[in-house]
Amino acid sequence: MMHPVHVQAHRGASREKTENTLEAFVCAAEMGVNSVELDVHLTQDGVPVVFHDFLLKPEATLNLTSAVSLSEFSLTKLSEIKWRDATFKIPTLLEVFGALSSYTPSVLAWVDIEMKTHPQYTKVSYDRFVGQVFEQVVLGWSLDRT
Repeated sequence: MMHPVHVQAHRGASREKTENTLEAFVCAAEMGVNSVELDVHLTQDGVPVVFHDFLLKPEATLNLTSAVSLSEFSLTKLSEIKWRDATFKIPTLLEVFGALSSYTPSVLAWVDIEMKTHPQYTKVSYDRFVGQVFEQVVLGWSLDRT
């Protein structure tokens, strides 16, 4: 019996576009992957955002002088960061779902969500983190998409 191959784009089409961005996820879907994997953190105000690292580093920004935990920023303050790549933006999980919602399950079957936690950087309980992410999944990603 033959088993089909499942193709997953890790952090979106991260070779083609900047990883964990809306552009990378849409590019991956356009390439025909079965799923995308993304990394989620919670902002200080409890919004799930898509970014790989725990720390925002000054070498990637124009207005940070030291590395700062992403969890120390509210969504509003996060949007005020000036990136060296002026087109870069950290998307919310809901924004990613919105960008991918037009792709049917036959094109894009799954979104694999890696919840990034670390005792030093994660400021909320794991239960709250799971709850916030689950709430966004219910709001933004329908399993019966057609």
